[in-house]
Amino acid sequence: MSRHLEMQNTVHFKICRSGLGDKLTGILGALVYCRLTKKQLVVEWVHEACQWGYYDDALFDFPFSILRSVDHHAPERIESREDSTYLSPVCLLKNSQVDFATLLEMFTECARINFRPSQAMTFPTELSNAIGIHLRRSDKIVSLPNSFSVTRREYDAMMDRMMEYIQNSMANGATYYICSEDAEYAGLFKKSLLNMANSKDLKINLVEPVCNLSHQGADAVFDLFCLSRCKRILQGTQYSTFSIMAAMIGNVDMYNFCKHDAKSAIYAWAPCLNLKLVVNQQEDAATSLRVI
Repeated sequence: MSRHLEMQNTVHFKICRSGLGDKLTGILGALVYCRLTKKQLVVEWVHEACQWGYYDDALFDFPFSILRSVDHHAPERIESREDSTYLSPVCLLKNSQVDFATLLEMFTECARINFRPSQAMTFPTELSNAIGIHLRRSDKIVSLPNSFSVTRREYDAMMDRMMEYIQNSMANGATYYICSEDAEYAGLFKKSLLNMANSKDLKINLVEPVCNLSHQGADAVFDLFCLSRCKRILQGTQYSTFSIMAAMIGNVDMYNFCKHDAKSAIYAWAPCLNLKLVVNQQEDAATSLRVI
């Protein structure tokens, strides 16, 4: 194939400036778009200033092409946005010629086969039996919430529901994996779990793996793939593409404990997730939002 024809058959996508989850969900949406249009994806993995830092693409084993600069001569490109839903299934459906069920199958398959860690990254086998808990506060707690965030009062109520869910479901020998952008908060949460187990006269295990790589952003990438290896994920936040992406990569159930209104961003991704909303303390009250 000539260079000209090869370029005509590619779509370029520059990663956004937001965090790791937003970068990966953007790539996922671009991959599905390429499958719909029968083209090849080229990801422009360009380092730009971001409050969450830089993630080295060497931490992944991507099966698509990576450029570390912007190709201004690319015949077609998908513009990146600081919006984690614009390439979600709900949004892509508007310009798609396939039915929704087929589109969702594309998302789930693309997530499973295209996002793998570097072969140099190692993981403990205990994760497969662990309940993964993703704690996220920082920019997710605000005084004027939107579809991506909550107030402190709403956050505390959500965490109360999650803690009561954990307490009701905790069994002897249960294994947990906790990750967070806030190491101090994660440490306090681990102590709370151990105190909860002691009060119930139970013994639990905390998996605390350490990333064996030192590339930029290695710890966050490692946490994401650790979550994806857990048997289920509990979201300790209203909305996070970080744990959403982990759930899709691992094809595992994800539990969310926030009371969402109709405008919540989580509904953009809910159809291709094994998502359960827990609004009280009974596991059987979790509402599945999976369409297929």
